[in-house]
Amino acid sequence: MLIRFAVSCKAISYEEVVQIAMGRTARFLSEICIIVNNAGVLIVYLIIMDDVMSGSVHHIGERTVPTNV
Repeated sequence: MLIRFAVSCKAISYEEVVQIAMGRTARFLSEICIIVNNAGVLIVYLIIMDDVMSGSVHHIGERTVPTNV
């Protein structure tokens, strides 16, 4: 449905489809949501990479050890 609407209105991006369907304010809000989503995925990726690297011999940072074990 999204692709059909994009083709019919000749939009080349998701933001343009949102703008044509719901206006400029909705386009701005959709861009903000995409940026927040991408930032969240980046943070999760960095956390996973830190967890993987902390078990490596070549990792320079300190590994945190729970004190209440």
